[in-house]
Amino acid sequence: MSNSEIPTTQRALILQGSVALGAFEAGVFKKLYEIIKKEDPNWESRMFDIVAGTSAGAVNAAILTSHVKEKKTWKGSAEKLEEYWREHLSTHTPIAAKFGTQWWEEIYQWWGGKYYELWNGNSKIASEEAARRYYSTKYFFAYGVPNVFSPSFPFPQLDYRFFDNNPLFPPTNLWTRYSNSPLRNSLEHRDRHGDKFVNFPLSTSFEAHEPRFLAVSVDVQQGKPVTFDSYLLKSVLDSYDPDLSKNVDDIIQYDEGIMKEHVMASASFPLYFDYEEVDGHKLCDGGILSNTPLRELLQAHRDYWYKDVGKGNKDALVPDLKVYIIGVWPSVEKAIPSDYDGIKERNSDLTHSDKTEYDQKIAALVTDYLNLYKKTKEIAEIHIKDQNEYESFQNNLEVLLSTVIESKKRTGKDRTYKDLIEGRFDLKRIVTIERKDDIHSVYNKWADYTSETIDKLIKEGEDFENSSVVKITSSDNDTV
Repeated sequence: MSNSEIPTTQRALILQGSVALGAFEAGVFKKLYEIIKKEDPNWESRMFDIVAGTSAGAVNAAILTSHVKEKKTWKGSAEKLEEYWREHLSTHTPIAAKFGTQWWEEIYQWWGGKYYELWNGNSKIASEEAARRYYSTKYFFAYGVPNVFSPSFPFPQLDYRFFDNNPLFPPTNLWTRYSNSPLRNSLEHRDRHGDKFVNFPLSTSFEAHEPRFLAVSVDVQQGKPVTFDSYLLKSVLDSYDPDLSKNVDDIIQYDEGIMKEHVMASASFPLYFDYEEVDGHKLCDGGILSNTPLRELLQAHRDYWYKDVGKGNKDALVPDLKVYIIGVWPSVEKAIPSDYDGIKERNSDLTHSDKTEYDQKIAALVTDYLNLYKKTKEIAEIHIKDQNEYESFQNNLEVLLSTVIESKKRTGKDRTYKDLIEGRFDLKRIVTIERKDDIHSVYNKWADYTSETIDKLIKEGEDFENSSVVKITSSDNDTV
């Protein structure tokens, strides 16, 4: 590929691990779709060049990428993603059907009125909407969600390792286990046009103007992220070999393309679901280590253009990036909770919320140092008087750049100064769209697949300019 064929800038979308909150991502994408469509004349073929996701974000990313590959256009992709959530994953509210619409109001009045003084005038009773979500998720944990997960038999299971299964000495070692086969199967359900949501195997190419799909999982044994890539069709895991006492490259190859097991490897949360096995590796939910996979995106972007396309040539061009991050876990709480469910929810939000601010700062700092090197080199060349001095300068500089330095590569291998400056690119713009806190929210919100909640999340996403915290880090003035 010639340098003239390499774009100067690419646009990337990162979809956070989100479980049921992935419906919010569908709403945000629908709005972004309309914004980019108005501002970019090439939107049909190049709306997003890369779509990366973790867990439910990986599912959403797979649907979008597959649509563009099959249809050769982004047209209809927003509607397809919305249909997947509204028609295939959401379900009715079980509590409303069981107790009627006024059930919580009656309980609230009875308990809140009779025992208000007993609770020192501070009842802290949940709203009816919060109660609807809370008891709906409890129902789902007992009976499952039709197209998402189902209880494993027997349910719950007893773990006999320590023989602490005597009900007279609680808590017993009960294990609530589920099957995610319904979600796996839903990936190949057909939409209203008769097309599969994801057409496996999934492989894409830059030459065909198809977006690159990245799904992040975790190798359970090595404790490191694994990125499945629709461009390279291989994943390189930095594994520690105890026999050699060093790190080695362990390559997971999928020549035919990304399959369901690769997507599900990103969405198999441990404890609840079995590990996903791929090429002898036990894998689990990518949200454990990288719920907002910016770092994996940046590494994959550089490796593809510098190593695979540019063959490691010092003059290899790497497109700059404009990145959109959709986050569903609020980093800021409206009020500090003191109840059990609220404290658990806050802990969950903090665990899964976007933590890429440090990565963004480091990326900007590296760019600043790279620009300093380039400008210093230009100044030095200006002051060189003749060809002999120039050649001597270049030779000395090459020796310096080839020097092994103290820091190591992510693989643990030696790094040189040259590795720091070659194949670098600029993060032109990062737009982070983070869902705001919800006063009716509950700890198990991630399992609330009721149609009322899914509909609310999609509408919130469509109105993200008002319903979300939008953070913009930019080094240019472009709006797209």
